[in-house]
Amino acid sequence: MLVWFSDWQLAEERLHITVGDDVEWELYPADAAWVTRLFGDRLAVEWEFDTDGDAVEQPSRRVRGAVVDVRRVRCVLVHDSDGLGPRPGAAVMSPVLDTSGSWKADTMAPVEADPALAGLDTGWRSYSSIYGSGDVEFPFGYVVTLAVDDE
Repeated sequence: MLVWFSDWQLAEERLHITVGDDVEWELYPADAAWVTRLFGDRLAVEWEFDTDGDAVEQPSRRVRGAVVDVRRVRCVLVHDSDGLGPRPGAAVMSPVLDTSGSWKADTMAPVEADPALAGLDTGWRSYSSIYGSGDVEFPFGYVVTLAVDDE
């Protein structure tokens, strides 16, 4: 089972998911338009973890299982009629051991600067107000593969 986790929500809740974790989550149907905007038709994610927003108004599914894979999702930001968002269908995934990348910048641990940002006119005014130039990939979330106990 593939599960979407938004970067901002992991950061807000300090949710730390590690490959090998045994978990029990309340999941909701994934936002199909959002998944398609990120991945096009390359990936089908049917479930999402959400504790805030429209998803919690839908029927949910309680699952228990083991985390077998965690992939960080990044995408280049573009301006379109909706404002600033991911370049449609261009999200890339990379394997990671855990989700601490979403919130470790807020801890006391030192964080190295992203070398991809060196020399670019890029900055953060707030989490939702990003400006910049160049094709820099920004974090959007994680896709977690869960081996569900009842499947």
